Amino acid sequence: MFKPAGIPGRELETLTLSFDEVEAFRLVDADGLFQEAAAQQMGISRPTLGRVLNQARRKTALALSRGYALVLETGSTMVRAGGSPMIVAVPTQGKDVVSHWGHAPEISLFRVPLTDPVPFKVLSTDQGCACKSGLAQVLHAEQVTHVLVGQIGGGAFTALQRFGMTVVRGVTGPTHLALQHLSTGALTDKPELCHHEDCGEHHGHDLKL
Repeated sequence: MFKPAGIPGRELETLTLSFDEVEAFRLVDADGLFQEAAAQQMGISRPTLGRVLNQARRKTALALSRGYALVLETGSTMVRAGGSPMIVAVPTQGKDVVSHWGHAPEISLFRVPLTDPVPFKVLSTDQGCACKSGLAQVLHAEQVTHVLVGQIGGGAFTALQRFGMTVVRGVTGPTHLALQHLSTGALTDKPELCHHEDCGEHHGHDLKL
């Protein structure tokens, strides 16, 4: 609950933001996703997303302007809406996660939960583009929902997020272990961006056999 300071909650009128409203609000207004990408991530249509978002904005405006308490419903997301698998992109070299997005010779695509350790598609990357931010649109067309990476520059990170992809940074080691950790919820983002053009260091998850 968010409420005016100094007034007990029981004395206030309340408005409730549903979990869907909170999620739409977060994806579009906090994370900066395009509405189409946010709708895809939530598994709803673009018009539905717009209606849910407008409701969230109106309730928040009313609470702030009239001194209401704002109650946020909590919840959890499925792997994807409808139970369909996540599509996960991993910069790879052989069977391992490449430590830096900009150095990846290829991007491997997997369906998670993992039914096959072999990627269903492998995309070659343009070695002439250091940050590879242009790959965001390509991955969006492949319906990628998550990206696992060791380090990544700010431009590429922002581009991926704008297309609705969840980027998990700080991932190193065997690709299949990273995917297994993701499917069980054991893999979390290490929020540090690389500011070096050629960074030889890595940090975060170190997944060993």
